[in-house]
Amino acid sequence: MTRSHLSYPVETTRQPANAAANAIIAPIVASFLLNARTMNAKNAQTERAVWLQAALTIRPDLVEAALELVDALLKQGRRDNATQLAAEIVDQNPQHASALWHLGYALQLAGRHADAIAFYERAHVIDADVPTLRNNLAVAYELCNREDQALALLE
Repeated sequence: MTRSHLSYPVETTRQPANAAANAIIAPIVASFLLNARTMNAKNAQTERAVWLQAALTIRPDLVEAALELVDALLKQGRRDNATQLAAEIVDQNPQHASALWHLGYALQLAGRHADAIAFYERAHVIDADVPTLRNNLAVAYELCNREDQALALLE
């Protein structure tokens, strides 16, 4: 340590500011995400959404937390908000199969089955093993009078 022109010592071998900030922020975000999962287990979706939004305020790059927020919004019946958020996530992560699935699902819950198909198909090309993807896509095909595609997908 050396003395600065101020009256207190200045540490010359300190961590970079972002590493120090990470040491403080990481456990806070982890705690927020744990609280969100606890609220989900209690089916307290409004509280879950608040914890997820808090985590995303600090770390907006957490795609999985944002997708959990889409799920929380859907479980609250806030389809328009969920669809908008899912679309933003897809815009930022166009090759994220789960993000594409979430957008398709939000659209499908809003009764927009034809719109959902394009996102489900994109997700299927990227990762055909996304849970419920084939089933949801087949249902969307069926509801859009594309039975042959639905049957081919499920065979």
